[in-house]
Amino acid sequence: MTREEMLKFCKVCKNREVDLKRGMICKLTGEYAGFSENCPN
Repeated sequence: MTREEMLKFCKVCKNREVDLKRGMICKLTGEYAGFSENCPN
């Protein structure tokens, strides 16, 4: 899954956060999305 495809999930997620240096990250892990098909959270 590409970063753009992951961002489609992340843009509607309640557990997202915007880091000014890195962009959209997961609030739960503090990292970029790391799932392959669907986000478990």
